[in-house]
Amino acid sequence: MADPLPQAMALTAIVITFGVTAFLLALAYRSRRLLGEDEVQDDVEDRRICAERRRGSWDAPPERHDPLEEDE
Repeated sequence: MADPLPQAMALTAIVITFGVTAFLLALAYRSRRLLGEDEVQDDVEDRRICAERRRGSWDAPPERHDPLEEDE
C-alpha cells in the first residue's frame, strides 16, 4: 500500500500557493483600480538613506558609544 499523506500534503501546498497568489493579484488589481496608479510613494526613511548616500557618509561606520568602555 502507498501512503497517501505525501500526495495530500503536495496538493494542499499547491492549493494554498494558488490561493495566496490569487489574493495578492486581487489586491494589486483593486489598488490599481482605486488609486489609478501603481507608483509607491517614498517614505521618510528612504529619503534619509538617499540623502546620506549623496553626502558620502554612507560608507563611514556609525559612531557608537560603548558604556562598558567608560571605566578604562
